[in-house]
Amino acid sequence: MSRLVNRSRPGRTSRRPSGFTLIELLVVIAIIAVLIGLLLPAVQAAREAARRMQCNNNLKQLALAMHNYEGNNTVFPMGAPTMVYYDRSTSININHSPFVAALPYLEQQAVYNSINFSLNIYRSSHATVHRIGINMLICPSDGEAGVRDYNGSIQDNTSNVKVLFSSYATCAGLWFNWTRGTTSPNTNTDFRAAATGIFYTNSATKLADITDGTSNTILIGERAHSILPLAERQEWHWWFDAYYGDALITSLYPINPMRKLKTTTSSGSASSALTDSFSSMHPGGVNVAFTDGSVRFLKETISSWPVVPQTGQVLAVVSGGQNTAYVLDPAIPLGVFQALTTRRGGEILSADAF
Repeated sequence: MSRLVNRSRPGRTSRRPSGFTLIELLVVIAIIAVLIGLLLPAVQAAREAARRMQCNNNLKQLALAMHNYEGNNTVFPMGAPTMVYYDRSTSININHSPFVAALPYLEQQAVYNSINFSLNIYRSSHATVHRIGINMLICPSDGEAGVRDYNGSIQDNTSNVKVLFSSYATCAGLWFNWTRGTTSPNTNTDFRAAATGIFYTNSATKLADITDGTSNTILIGERAHSILPLAERQEWHWWFDAYYGDALITSLYPINPMRKLKTTTSSGSASSALTDSFSSMHPGGVNVAFTDGSVRFLKETISSWPVVPQTGQVLAVVSGGQNTAYVLDPAIPLGVFQALTTRRGGEILSADAF
């Protein structure tokens, strides 16, 4: 008798080859791309938020140092001390910055002790000071700031020159003026007309002098080194000297002028706009420390004097320049931004204006 034999094994089923089809693979790749597109901006935003917070903290520490200096000396550090040129000729030269004067309050007493204040800050004997790395003076978003080689000489220092290029500067007010007497700089009328901020040449500003209110007067602000054209980066934003464009800045131009000008050439007003103005690598504005010690983010859309994009000309200025007093158009009032940089301008600002 024949038997029917079932040769199939219990529980065994047929299987197709393992792996992804092309369509499935493309779907997975598309999903990964979408996730990267969603997550990458969030990661970048989180990193920038952390950098901006560190920048905020840097400004708080710098403002605190200035206040500690004022508490011990009854005045804020001199904006730009003057003394004879390094070769001891009769010409007057700008000397050390307010940051140098405040070094003991920035936990840099040893650096301060190394300075011979009977000599100009540019002397080669101060080469260590020129290149000292002080992280508090560098915004983490400002990638070009920091200690860099300088392809030139600083007075009698001609070899292996290094400089700390900083991200911050003290506020000199509306504008600056180079016209100074050779022996008594403060007697020049044009010069004194430019002394509208807290820090200016041979200043000695007391808290009582800030009649606009400490919460309405900028003390220190950001000034991004990375925005400068390559030709300008070597020459500007040195931390140790008090030239305008180095450790002093003004509000003559609007915040982040590089986003408002159509030229970044190294000549004329456009150059001054980049070197001498408030700017940052943060999107949309700059961090500033007010004289009351608070730090705020000022948007670049804040009310400000208008400029001509093609030339960098400030429309509020009728005439004048670095060597003569600026003459303002009375029909164009100070912007809110400009008003925040004067110490006794008498402007009335509402709390929501900035």
